[in-house]
Amino acid sequence: MLKLLTSRLIQLLLVVWSVGTLTFVLMRSLPGDMAYRIAASRYGYDQFTASSADQVRAELGLDLQWYEQYIAWFGDLLRLDLGNSLVSGTSVWDEIAHQFGHTLSLAFVALIISLVKNLTRYLHFV
Repeated sequence: MLKLLTSRLIQLLLVVWSVGTLTFVLMRSLPGDMAYRIAASRYGYDQFTASSADQVRAELGLDLQWYEQYIAWFGDLLRLDLGNSLVSGTSVWDEIAHQFGHTLSLAFVALIISLVKNLTRYLHFV
């Protein structure tokens, strides 16, 4: 049993590392300059400047080499520091907590629908 749990834990860590690395690579391989896109969404396309993009680049560490970004990003991930949302600027944990109630409500409704559907199917066959 201990061997199985150890094997599953190693698989879990490999999957988390793989998904994290894939996410990092895909986000960094998007076309265009990420700092310009973020600055434009923060300040509006007509009001952002190159200096605001440079400020965003320095704030998010986008001016570092890719391997330095990866080490910093994965270190933050291991410490469960998800940073701030690029859209709203609030903590990602606050965003998750805010949406968690909606997720639970949706899961509860899905559970009720599933129970009603399966109970009627069961009663039909009895």
